[in-house]
Amino acid sequence: PSTLIGLNIAFEEMSASFDHLCMETARLRDTLEAGIQNALPEAEVLFQGAERLPHITTIVFPGVFSELLAFHLREAGVFVSWGGGRNQKLEHILRACGLDPLTAKSTLNFSLSRETTEEEIRRTIGIVVDCAQRCRTYSRKVMP
Repeated sequence: PSTLIGLNIAFEEMSASFDHLCMETARLRDTLEAGIQNALPEAEVLFQGAERLPHITTIVFPGVFSELLAFHLREAGVFVSWGGGRNQKLEHILRACGLDPLTAKSTLNFSLSRETTEEEIRRTIGIVVDCAQRCRTYSRKVMP
């Protein structure tokens, strides 16, 4: 019984702050997107006009291989995704949505958590911009 009471209290507290948490996470996601697009105007946020989860953004970095950018971001302490599992690669999903193969190869997912801070977003923007600019130089040599 005491476990159920504790679980109920935790659920009530989470429910009370859920809307605020979603709004704040979406605001931070939007800040990340805007910061990247301000510094890299060619970057494109996918599905921006659609209803989407507040903690995830999918961004195209034209002229940059996503795996290369993800590697450099990881080295700088920023972790991103280009899909999971054998059949869930972001590239395949985006191609199924009608994106051209080159665009799909240049796209990464960013996820935020309820613990993400404004400072982390600002720091991440700088790291992403720096890494994308460096990777564009490498990718230009092999990408059409």
